[in-house]
Amino acid sequence: MRLLRETDTSLLWAVGAIVLLGLTMIYSASSGAAEWKKQAVFAVLAGGVLVAVIHIPNRMLYALAYPFYLVSLVSLVIVLLWGSGEDSSRWLTLGPLSMQPSEFAKIATILTLAHYLGDRTAEQINHYKTLIGTMVIV
Repeated sequence: MRLLRETDTSLLWAVGAIVLLGLTMIYSASSGAAEWKKQAVFAVLAGGVLVAVIHIPNRMLYALAYPFYLVSLVSLVIVLLWGSGEDSSRWLTLGPLSMQPSEFAKIATILTLAHYLGDRTAEQINHYKTLIGTMVIV
């Protein structure tokens, strides 16, 4: 119940409205209902992931920030070596599953920056060494 009280419901409503607007645009732009239904399934799955991520404790996200960042960097190197795609190699194909590691790297970078900067005091954050560390992470 505490989690529900702390949730920003106006943000959830805004995200829901944008998703519905996007699905409406896809439906009106596509000739068949297959694409619209596929995107609707992905939207529902994303909502499930949203609920799961909301329930992850902040301390766990904090502890997993650096390992997640390392895994994302390794996956970016792997996509450089063995990636597939039409014009450039941006996708990793693992059997029937294809993924873009850059999407996970964005989230990992945000978590890592939050962890890195969260460990510093206000005086340390304003120091040039912290700026250099931040630029290395990014």
